[in-house]
Amino acid sequence: MTKVNVIKAESIVFMWPKSSSFTLSIDHLTVTKGEKVFIQGASGCGKTTLLSLLSGVNRTHSGQLSVLGSQLSSLSGGQRDQFRADHIGVVFQLFNLLPYLTAIENVVLACKFSKQRAQKAIAKSGSLEQEAIRLLAKLELSNQQLLNKPVGQLSIGQQQRIAAARALIGSPDIIIADEPTSSLDHEVSESFLDLLFTEIEACNATLLFVSHDTRLKERFDSTWTLMHDQDKQESRLLLTQPERSTS
Repeated sequence: MTKVNVIKAESIVFMWPKSSSFTLSIDHLTVTKGEKVFIQGASGCGKTTLLSLLSGVNRTHSGQLSVLGSQLSSLSGGQRDQFRADHIGVVFQLFNLLPYLTAIENVVLACKFSKQRAQKAIAKSGSLEQEAIRLLAKLELSNQQLLNKPVGQLSIGQQQRIAAARALIGSPDIIIADEPTSSLDHEVSESFLDLLFTEIEACNATLLFVSHDTRLKERFDSTWTLMHDQDKQESRLLLTQPERSTS
C-alpha cells in the first residue's frame, strides 16, 4: 500500500526576525500518515521552534514546507491559525489548560475553534460533551466527581490526560506532543504513552513527540535528532529509524 505523505519539507531555513543568533536548517524530511516520530535534542537546540514551523505558528525563511498538501508559507497568519485548529492537536509541555474550567470544558474547547473537528466529535458520540467523556474514559479518567472539578485542583497526571484528550477530540490528522511527560517518572510515562498510542492508532493520526527520555524512542517508527553547532549557531535535523528486534 502506498504511504501518504502528511509532511514534506525541502531545504528549510528558519531564522528569528532581526536576529542572526540562531538558524534551524532542514535539508529534507517526509512524514507519512500514521507515523510516530520521536524528536530529541539538547535544550535550546530548536525542538520547540521546529514544532512551531510544522504547525504553522511561524513561517520558514526559505524552502518548501507542505503539511497535508498545503504550502504553509503561502497562507496568511489567520489561515494558518485555522489550519492548525482544524488539523493539528497539541499537547503542550505545561498543558495550557484553563484552571477554572472543568476537565470536560477544557477538552471541548478545542472544538470551539474548529467546526470541522466539532462535526467529527459529534458524529462519534452525539455531542461534544459525550465525546470528551468518552476520550477521558479511554485515557483512564472517568470519575465523575473529578471531571466536574476545576482542573487547577487536579494532579499533574490527571491534567496531562485532560490535555491529551483535548488534543485528540475531533480526530485531527496530526498530534504534536511537546515534552508532555517531562514531569512524570519513566513508568508513568510509559503508561501514558500506551494510552496515547491506542487513541492515535484508532484514528490513524500522525504523532510528533518531543522528549528528553530517550528510553521511549524505541517505541516510535523514526527518530529526529536536532544537532546544534555552537560555532555556527545553527541546528540541523538528522533522521534515523530505530533498530527493530528480528526475533
